[in-house]
Amino acid sequence: MRVRMVDLRQVLGAILTLSMFAMLANMIKQDHFNYFEVKYPPVIATMESNTLRITEQIRPVINFPRANNNGILVDNRKVLKSCWKFSSSEKRHQPKGYIMFSLTNGPTYHMAQVANAVVVAKYLGATLVLPDFRGKKLEERRNFTEIYDDQRFADSLKGIVEVSRNWPSQAYVGKAPVVRVPSMVSEDYIEAHVKPLFHEKGILRVSTYFPLISTRKNDATKVWGPVLCLARFKTLQLQPHIRGIVDGMIWRMRKSGEGPNGNIISIDLRDDVFQSKSCRQLGGGRINICDVKKVGKFLRENGFGPESAIYLTHSRWHHNLDPLRELFPKTYTKELLIHPDQRQKLLGRRDSELRKVIDFVMCTDSDVFVPIIKDQFSTSVVGCRIASRRMQILAPAKILGFSASASDSISPNVPQMTHLAHSCLC
Repeated sequence: MRVRMVDLRQVLGAILTLSMFAMLANMIKQDHFNYFEVKYPPVIATMESNTLRITEQIRPVINFPRANNNGILVDNRKVLKSCWKFSSSEKRHQPKGYIMFSLTNGPTYHMAQVANAVVVAKYLGATLVLPDFRGKKLEERRNFTEIYDDQRFADSLKGIVEVSRNWPSQAYVGKAPVVRVPSMVSEDYIEAHVKPLFHEKGILRVSTYFPLISTRKNDATKVWGPVLCLARFKTLQLQPHIRGIVDGMIWRMRKSGEGPNGNIISIDLRDDVFQSKSCRQLGGGRINICDVKKVGKFLRENGFGPESAIYLTHSRWHHNLDPLRELFPKTYTKELLIHPDQRQKLLGRRDSELRKVIDFVMCTDSDVFVPIIKDQFSTSVVGCRIASRRMQILAPAKILGFSASASDSISPNVPQMTHLAHSCLC
């Protein structure tokens, strides 16, 4: 009798356990759990992954194109995916000579500098040397591995170019002439202006310049499309400890902005933008497009609640930013989000490159991006957001009047598919 009672208890316990698992599975299936998961995936806008995966669907305040697991929903009929493929049967020769280059002026320019160097090295059949960072001053020089992952960089370029982590001998490097090449360099330009000198010296230092801010496709994208896309959007990935700093900032904003409309909005209002003449370029200087109160009212009128968390690319808090905080109490700059133990180091004079990286990644990873003016920074961020399927971008030109509806304020690059990044999607 006692044995039977034990058996009955075991059976009953098993039934209850199975019932609990069934209920749990049902709750998960119906999204009863709202949580976020911080990961350390590739950066600066990789094609495959989401930097911050949110299981709770963010309620769309604006009718942006929606992204799903397969790609970008353009019009509910066509799904775009990343589209570069390289033939494994492509004949590759032993690399001869070296192409060197440096990363300057922050991630705004890093992607184009990498893409140009990769294209030149591939065309010439040369080895690409891992770049360094160079600032305006000698003390601003630093190694690539202080910010970016060198292993991921080399792995991403396998089958395209040979990558060397070690510099050639000092005597060899000393004779390397500097060759200036335009962004989105073409085969014709390399053939005419780069190849002859490379054959003579066997080593070159490529310096990329930017004739005009261009986000549109050109002849180079037709020839180098897959190479350009991969070099721009997959090679530069943050070191885990740097990624952790940014993820910590996002985590604090995500927690502070909890609520039905708790989006993370990044507004590009860097110190140089805030103080520039571009802030008063319309209406003969009568319209201040950097009026943070007007920007805040625009966001509030179009459905963004006060619980939304806002990140400003301004270095430190300034009293001119107070009107925005009156509308959005959860408004932050870097100094308010970075852990006190890291604040002095990261906001110090030497780490201007790292501050630029933080701003760039915060703008690419936020739920919504609001560029105040169109410049190289905003066009690069928009490209990364398109490439990583974050289409919630408000165009500054539409915000200027502060009377257009939010749906009319979507960056024209998104619905018209005019941005260079769209050539990486098919």
